[in-house]
Amino acid sequence: MGSILPVLFLLIAVLTMVTTMHRVAAKEKTQIGTLKALGFKDKKDFAPLHLLRLYNWNYRNGFGNCVRLFCCLACP
Repeated sequence: MGSILPVLFLLIAVLTMVTTMHRVAAKEKTQIGTLKALGFKDKKDFAPLHLLRLYNWNYRNGFGNCVRLFCCLACP
């Protein structure tokens, strides 16, 4: 039981991540296709989209690190 539980947890985490990333990729493909159909062709037109994605990633990463640090310090 001790060796099965971590593998099961990891499997569920990987499946959740794959499903989430698939949904995000499908949503962004639609958005990029719509922008291209409206006439946006330069990469600089997509820069605000990429900056927003980078900001969101940094925010979530920082929040996750803070939660992890709090949990590690709270449970010695």
